[in-house]
Amino acid sequence: MDNSYWNQEGKYQTEYDRIIKLMPDSGNSHVVAGELIRAASRLAHDCWNNGMGNNTSGAANFLMQKGAITKETYDTVYYWTRGRILSDSELDVPMNQLINETIEFILAHPELEMTPNTEDIFEYQDKEQTICCECEEEVEDGYGNTCFDCQQMIEEEEEENICEGCDVDTRFGECECVDEDD
Repeated sequence: MDNSYWNQEGKYQTEYDRIIKLMPDSGNSHVVAGELIRAASRLAHDCWNNGMGNNTSGAANFLMQKGAITKETYDTVYYWTRGRILSDSELDVPMNQLINETIEFILAHPELEMTPNTEDIFEYQDKEQTICCECEEEVEDGYGNTCFDCQQMIEEEEEENICEGCDVDTRFGECECVDEDD
């Protein structure tokens, strides 16, 4: 991926490298610009290292609430922030755009590098979603990461594949009963 913050070649890499120093090693930043870059970095890290496997909704909500990112960027990224897992690099471009917009916002408002911060991105976090691994719908009640309806379908399919005569799962080969019927 060319021109990406992942490979340290982002559009505003020099500015990013300077602003990221406002972010503490842990906890919230003491200045607003530091908390903004912390939010953008949290989203990017989770995207590129964890497939968006963590609840990062607070970071996206914080950036949107502060006006640092566009509604379009927010809508694209937010969808993935509460439990959906990425299977490929579909967020590479939007994630770089999110960082670009955050840096542009900070550069347009340099006072944010000195404005005391009293908030934490985790204060903006929404409830985590559990997504069904079969139908990709939100799971309210289910079996782990499978909704009730999909679990029933799985169980019915498994029953259809079990030979009544010898209890062998026929998905993995023929059962002994097949030869007896011939």
